[in-house]
Amino acid sequence: MKLRGEVGVLRRQMSELANHPIAIAQQKNNSSFARNELAYPGMAILEAQLLQAKIELTNETQNVEWLAKDLNVPDEIIKDVYDYTNAIAGRRDEYQPYIKAVLSRDEHANFISLLEAKIASTKSSLQNK
Repeated sequence: MKLRGEVGVLRRQMSELANHPIAIAQQKNNSSFARNELAYPGMAILEAQLLQAKIELTNETQNVEWLAKDLNVPDEIIKDVYDYTNAIAGRRDEYQPYIKAVLSRDEHANFISLLEAKIASTKSSLQNK
């Protein structure tokens, strides 16, 4: 019974996603979209997640740049935040918002690279079928 409910939720989400502006734009831009969508319905979800993550990464990059200017972060810290956080514990509080923003941005960048690899491997396996 629980599985049927989850399948129903997934079908509803898939139909909502099919009408999402991102999915419609991808359908127009990708000629093999229909074939891939039939073979692997989750591809649209992955590509929508990738697009959303790229938008968030752009916003976080702008936030990092704004914090660097606003907090007057020294160039040596900007060049290598990780060395700074590991080596100097005393002044870390002063630049903490900048450091957290950089770490969050880097996590999003890593997530994007993993998602791109997942999409590429899925498309590759679809083409080999």
